Amino acid sequence: MTNEVIFTLGSPAYIAPEVAAGREVSPAADLWGLGATLFATVEGRAPYDPDGPVLTTLSTVIHGDVPAASGPLAEVIGALMVKDPAERVPLAEVRRMLHPLLPEPGTPLFPATDEEAPTRTELPVVETPARVVNLMDALRKSLKTVSAQKKKPASRRPKITNRRDADFQNCRFQI
Repeated sequence: MTNEVIFTLGSPAYIAPEVAAGREVSPAADLWGLGATLFATVEGRAPYDPDGPVLTTLSTVIHGDVPAASGPLAEVIGALMVKDPAERVPLAEVRRMLHPLLPEPGTPLFPATDEEAPTRTELPVVETPARVVNLMDALRKSLKTVSAQKKKPASRRPKITNRRDADFQNCRFQI
């Protein structure tokens, strides 16, 4: 029987299979992470079970099927979440794939419909109770007193305890 310590980098539900398997980490692992993050954004859930036992989740990442995403980003997510890091789409290709999905300049990404548009509600004017006004005035006065006390210059010089301190105090530096 051997004792083995396993360290993982990142959240098991989003970790690249090669990282989960303890193989060499490369920039392609970040591409997997991007795909997993986009998957969670589109699908509303992590690609693998984030709440299950860590070793079970890691085993599923390594040996299980890659979950399929839906929607306009499905092709991009599928190209990023390829088990073999050498087969993952490069970042430049990701940019090329995403570009046609961008709206025209000036187009709102999430236009509000009439029923979703926020309505403006007038708030009633409420008078501040007199006791609150008095309390605020007292607070202002006490703050002025405290700040005035802090501005007073120190009237005493520090007590000199030995000859060296006296020499240092009488010394003037010229620059």
